[in-house]
Order: sequence, then C-alpha cells, then structure tokens
Amino acid sequence: MNFKKWTMLTALAVAQVAAVAPVGAEAASTTVQSTDSVSAQQAQANVADSGVQNSIGDQDGTSTQTDTVTPNNTGVSNDPLTGLPTDTTNGSNVSNDVYGGDGTITNPGGAPTSMGANQLILYLNSAKMEQNGQVYTATQPMTVKDGVSYVAIRSLVSRVGLQFSYDTATKETVITQGTNVMRFKTDSKVYTVNGEARQMKGPAFQQKNVFMVPLTSITQALNIPYTVNNTTKQVIMDLNQKPKASFTVQQKDIYAGETQVTYLTKESSPTGLPIVNQRWEGKQDVFQEPGTYVVTYSVLDSAGNWSDPYSVTITVRPPNQPPVALFTTDK
Repeated sequence: MNFKKWTMLTALAVAQVAAVAPVGAEAASTTVQSTDSVSAQQAQANVADSGVQNSIGDQDGTSTQTDTVTPNNTGVSNDPLTGLPTDTTNGSNVSNDVYGGDGTITNPGGAPTSMGANQLILYLNSAKMEQNGQVYTATQPMTVKDGVSYVAIRSLVSRVGLQFSYDTATKETVITQGTNVMRFKTDSKVYTVNGEARQMKGPAFQQKNVFMVPLTSITQALNIPYTVNNTTKQVIMDLNQKPKASFTVQQKDIYAGETQVTYLTKESSPTGLPIVNQRWEGKQDVFQEPGTYVVTYSVLDSAGNWSDPYSVTITVRPPNQPPVALFTTDK
C-alpha cells in the first residue's frame, strides 16, 4: 500500500513538472522578444536623436561608416546676419560633408563662389578667409553667439583696409578707415562711429584673447555690401566700393564767349583710398556759343575703381552786348 501510494505521488509530481515547463519556456521567449523590441526601438530613437545614419558594408567587402549629420531643433535660432539656422549651443549645426570637426573646410559642399575683384569671403564657423585668390586664416573662427555672427576684428584689419589701435585711456578698441573712426568696448553693445553712438546686435567680447565684434557692426558703419551663399556657407563682402564725385559751377550767369567758368569739385572714397585721376566730359572754360550743355565729372581711386559719373546742365546765355543809342528825325 505504501509502495502504491509512493508510485502515484511520483507520477503526479512528474505530470506537474511537465505541465509547468512549457509555461516557463514561453515566458522566457516572451522576455527575449520584449528585450529585442525595446533594443530596436531604442536604437531607432538613438539614430533619430543624434541625426546620424550609418551605412556599413561596401561592395568590396570592406566595412565603412558614413555619417551625415542633420541638426535637431535644440538650441537653434536664426542668425540676424544670414537668416540661417544656427546652433547657439556650440555653433556646430553643419553637415560633416561641409565642415570638419575642427571647424576647417573639408569640402565646399557645392560649386565654389567665383572670386570677383576685391571680394572678401568668410566661412561660417570657420577661420578660413579668401581674398583675390589668396587664402588667409583668422585668429578665431567666425563664431555665432546668441544668434549673432561674430568675427575677429583684427583679422579683418588688413583685409578690409582698416587700421587697428587700442586707446589705453578709454580702454577702447579703435578701428579707423580713412576719415571713419569706430570705437568698441569689451562686453558692451554700444559702439561709436565718428562720435555717434550706435547699438550692436550683441556685445563685443574676448575669445581666447581675441577681440570679437558682430560683423554687421562693421558692414553697416562702413556701408560694405555683402551677400550670403547658403550652399557653401559663405559670407561674401564686396570691398569694391566706388568713390564719389560731384561739382558745382561758381558763376550764376554764364555768357557765351565772355564768362570764364570756375568748377568747384568734391570727391571722396568710402574706404579712404586716395583719388589718383579724374575725367571730364563736355567741360569748357569758356563756352563760345549760347545754348544748353551737359558737363560730366568722374574720379578714379588707387584701387582702380571709377566713380559713377556726376553731371550738371549748364545754360549759356547770348553775349552781353553793350547798348546802342538810335534816333531818327524828319529833317
């Protein structure tokens, strides 16, 4: 009886073990599938968050990785200079196929801009500068801070034709171009142009002992036009600023064959370059015939830039004849 009872108990225990085993296996399988699903979702999330897509495996059997960086919206604002979205956190929201990780240009990322005469090309987030076919390196890269594009002012001095000095009495950085004088102070948004206070989009600051100012403060003060190439991330400054020419005629009334005409000229260069030549059209010291004449004046600066022609219309009166006394009589 005891043996029979023991046999039945043993059979019952075996049956219970057999019944439990499939449930445990299914649970383990479910756990593994859940882990794989979470890993796959997390991997997709990681790729989406970082904006990096990796392609591994080439036709030749080698394994390579190609990274294309796409910026997310974190810390992004529009740069007032260019209107381009800019990562204000670290300023590195550019694709790796355009900029290297160290801020240098590794691939233009598009057709290079053709260099015009006397253009200065700056690269966003890079220290590279180009002018008249020559490549220069700024002391600090063109930097974006709080949505404002900053440049190392001293690096622009020789490129734009500026003079750089420091006023120890007022603790101001002084930039001079011809008759134009700009004064900047560290950590201040206010600068002066020929004594007139103006507001900058951001304060000047020191970066690794390099004085940085908003680029627009220079372009606006000196009336330097610029364009932006969104493909190549270039800011192209046109330094070919024409001189200006004008004149007046001193005499109010001009008589043909009589009046010696005096021309009072005025010329200037926005970049402070000397005027080396002038050109007249229709100019006469004495107009021999009465009528209407157009006189045009132009000047040339030392960089080879001609001004736009300036014209004045002169009216020449008939000669001023002396009076003649006449009378008649019937005798």
